[in-house]
Amino acid sequence: MAQRTDLGSWAAVRPDAEAVVIVDPDSTGSPERITYGALNGAANRLARALRRAGLRRGDRIAFVLGNEPAVFTVFWAAMRTGLYVVPVNRHLLAAEIRYMLEDATVSALIGSEAGGATWADAATGLPGLRLTLTVGETFDAALADEAADPVAAAEEGQVLLYSSGTTGRPKGILRPLPGFGPGEGPTLGSEIAGGFGLVEEDRYLSTGPLYHSAPFAFTTAQQRIGATAVVMSRFDAAAALRILVEEEITTSQWVPTMFSRLLALPDDLRKALNAPRHRLALHAAAPCPVGVKRQMIGWWGPILVEYYSASEGGRTMITSPQWLERPGSVGRHWRGGQVWVLDDRGEPCPPGTVGRIFFDAPPEPNRFCYLGDPEKTAAAYDETGTRFTVGDVGWLDDEGYLYLTDRDGDLIISGGVNIYPREAENVLLDHPAVDDVAVVGVDDDDLGQRAVAVVVPAGGRAGDPALAETLLAYCREHLAHFKCPREFRFQVELPRSEAGKIVKREIRRALQGPEM
Repeated sequence: MAQRTDLGSWAAVRPDAEAVVIVDPDSTGSPERITYGALNGAANRLARALRRAGLRRGDRIAFVLGNEPAVFTVFWAAMRTGLYVVPVNRHLLAAEIRYMLEDATVSALIGSEAGGATWADAATGLPGLRLTLTVGETFDAALADEAADPVAAAEEGQVLLYSSGTTGRPKGILRPLPGFGPGEGPTLGSEIAGGFGLVEEDRYLSTGPLYHSAPFAFTTAQQRIGATAVVMSRFDAAAALRILVEEEITTSQWVPTMFSRLLALPDDLRKALNAPRHRLALHAAAPCPVGVKRQMIGWWGPILVEYYSASEGGRTMITSPQWLERPGSVGRHWRGGQVWVLDDRGEPCPPGTVGRIFFDAPPEPNRFCYLGDPEKTAAAYDETGTRFTVGDVGWLDDEGYLYLTDRDGDLIISGGVNIYPREAENVLLDHPAVDDVAVVGVDDDDLGQRAVAVVVPAGGRAGDPALAETLLAYCREHLAHFKCPREFRFQVELPRSEAGKIVKREIRRALQGPEM
């Protein structure tokens, strides 16, 4: 019998099993526990409400939510109505959310108080929006009015993720709908479960925000295989250790910043950890400092597994024993495929030579494209059309292990979150006190990297200590706070090439040294 990979099939055989557990580190009360039966019923009700509102195959439903049960209700409702799910970062400003909703031509939107205060403003007057529901108010009422029976002509949906480019505006990563009924074929969730050895008996701890691609994909993957997703409403290092024990966690996922904060806990808390069932600790999203990873392996044992991937696809993986032999590597292709490092002519680079990283492209019609951007789509594939890249740079050793030297050129990864410098640069260049600016990432023991703006001020104001505060406030008026530089430095000019381009590697090199 084929493996069940649909929520409904698990609800039929294990209705009382826990599908989701939400743990609030700030609460002294019991965690919120949602069974497979309850989640399946809620998803069926929402699916009916979406159909009643006129949504049909291929339409898009977005959510702006915190780490709360409604995320999973929305996902599974879409996975039986052939819809695209669009996760939206709840920290974005209204204009940024509006851009994504318009670009994706969203037909339904689910938000909540935990989703922030700006999403409702972003949706006001949105063309084509047929249904807007607020969790706890209209959302609950809409579900109560519908039957919990499965919808007719059910069909798997798809996820539409947004991934920014270095030129600023985010782009949707569009894949075709699977074209089969719920659980009747391979999905990203079933692929994740098979590739990482996840099983029905697992209890998986999700430490990150569910609007991010990895936490969203891995938590829903647990429900594909009948396991339990234990979700922290927000990350807290001491609470995470407690949850590992109290919830009998078997698998988990982290970013390097979380490791740093776990290691900074008092010795008595760290020594009290007793989680014998914890067999797999995944980490990704940012380069992990070698010293931090060595300490984590020494503390937890060789259960750390690192992977490197992008929302567009492609993945490498490395176990703790493999990493200890090759510190700094992100591994080999996770399913036995091939990772390519190519030079500017499209030829494979010899071992040890830096080039652009490519993965084998899936066959048509299963390839991704960038929504509304055929030029960007074409640039992602090589001349043969058989390989794709997201612009990351690295090198391979003699055994095919990959090492990253940069992420998408100037991309900054701070605390596991992607920051694209061009967005902040564009905002700061509009300020009358700025003549020139470059935003770069520098090493940070806690965050992995932090964003630093190097500014050439207008009118020789380099010595004005209030200017940094002025520019930070200006940046925060126009961008989500996580996209803004954490630090400002001032100098009389920026290094540029003969072609007039800012040479950011020289700026980064200077910043890693003594204070400028």
